[in-house]
Amino acid sequence: MGATTLNGLMMSFVSVGKEVICEQMEKIASLSVELAKSKNREKTVSVKAEKLKMKLNVVSVCLALSWVIIGLYILMIVAIVVSSNKGGGIIPELA
Repeated sequence: MGATTLNGLMMSFVSVGKEVICEQMEKIASLSVELAKSKNREKTVSVKAEKLKMKLNVVSVCLALSWVIIGLYILMIVAIVVSSNKGGGIIPELA
């Protein structure tokens, strides 16, 4: 009777062990899927960030060029005002 009880306990232990192992394997598989999804999301976010960075660089260059153009217009206006105050360089018929 003792051997049968021991054998039954052993079978129960093995059965519980198999259940625990199966549960852990399912959890590992689930976590692997979540990790793959997370890496995919991270890659997508990284690509979007790079695109936004490129757009920001384009906007920065356009802004810098606009400031250069504004500066040139201001210099032209100053040159016209200075030359008109000196009385030279401008034809009276055009003024």
